[in-house]
Amino acid sequence: MITSVEVNNWRGFSHATLDGLTGLTVLAGANGCGKSSLLEAILIAGGRSPADAVGRAVLRRADGWNASRWLFREQTEEGLSATINVGTSQGPRGVRLTWFGGLHELHMQWPHQEPPSAVRTEGLAPDSFVASTAFSADNQYRGRHQGGLNMGLQIRFVDPVNRTREALHRVVSRAIDSDRMDLVEGMLDRLTNGDLTSVRIATEEEVPVVRVRQGGRSIPAAVAGDGVVSLIRVACELAAPKGTVVLLEEPEVNMHGNALWELSQAITQTVGAGVQVILTTHSDTLLDFLYRHEQIRTSFTIFSMSRLADGTLNAVKGQADDVPRVTELAMRAMLSE
Repeated sequence: MITSVEVNNWRGFSHATLDGLTGLTVLAGANGCGKSSLLEAILIAGGRSPADAVGRAVLRRADGWNASRWLFREQTEEGLSATINVGTSQGPRGVRLTWFGGLHELHMQWPHQEPPSAVRTEGLAPDSFVASTAFSADNQYRGRHQGGLNMGLQIRFVDPVNRTREALHRVVSRAIDSDRMDLVEGMLDRLTNGDLTSVRIATEEEVPVVRVRQGGRSIPAAVAGDGVVSLIRVACELAAPKGTVVLLEEPEVNMHGNALWELSQAITQTVGAGVQVILTTHSDTLLDFLYRHEQIRTSFTIFSMSRLADGTLNAVKGQADDVPRVTELAMRAMLSE
C-alpha cells in the first residue's frame, strides 16, 4: 500500500505532501490543481519501472515539443531537478530526477532533428539504482534500468482516455494471463446492463484486435465506441491481484449515472479484495455512490486539493464519517474556479 507521497519541484508543485493514504483514496479538485501529477509521482517512485513511468508521464501530456523539461517546475542550482518520496507498506522509497538536454547513449535515429533530451532517475536510500529515459523531440521515449534490484510495488496506472496510447489488447492480455477475465466480464456485464457479454482477442491480418460481444454480434471494441474501450480498460485493471495498487484517473469519463453506480460497486469489490485504489475525480455523483458502500467506509479517505500561487499544495483531508464534509468542500472549490 502507498501511505504517503511528497514531491519537490515536480510538475507545477514547488512542494506538496499527502499523508495517510488508505485502501480507497480519492483526490478531488479543480483542473490544474495537481491531481494527475501526484498519481504520476506515485508511479515513478513507488513502482517497479521508473524509466518507463517517466516516459509515460511525458507522453500522457505531450502536446508540445520537448515536453520532458516540463516535468520540473523551475530551474534550481542543480539545474532541472526534482525529488519524489513515497511511503509504502514495504518502507520508504525515494527518487531524484534530473533533466539533460542533448544526445544520450539511449538515443536512436529519431524522426525529428530538434535537440533530444533525457531524464535520469536515481533511487534514494535505501534503494540504489539508476534509470535513464531518453526522449525524441516529439516525446517518444526509450528507457533503461541499471544498478541495484528495484523492488517497487505492483502499480497500474489506468487512464481511460489512453493518452499513453497503450494497445488495448495488451491490457486485456494482462487480465487473461492473471486468470481474471471472469471478473472483468462480470464487471462489464454490470457496467453496461448486460449489453457487453464477452471480451476476446482475435487477429485480423495478423494484427491483434480486441472484440466484444454486443447486441448478439461480435465486433471490434473500437467500433463499439470510445466509451466501451474505456470501460474495458477500467474493468481489466480493477480486476487486479491482491496487493496491487491501482491509480485510476477520472474513471467517470464516458459513463452515465447507472454506470457510475456500477463502477462504485466494482471499486468497492476491488478494495475489498485487497487492492489499493487511488483515484482522481470531478464527479460528486461517483463520490456519493462510493460513500454509500458501508463495507469500505473505514478505508475511505478523500483529499480536497488546491494549488497555491507559490506552488505549494493546500489539501483538506477527510476520512470515514468526515468524507461528506470534505467532498462538499471539494465541489465548492471546483465550482468557484
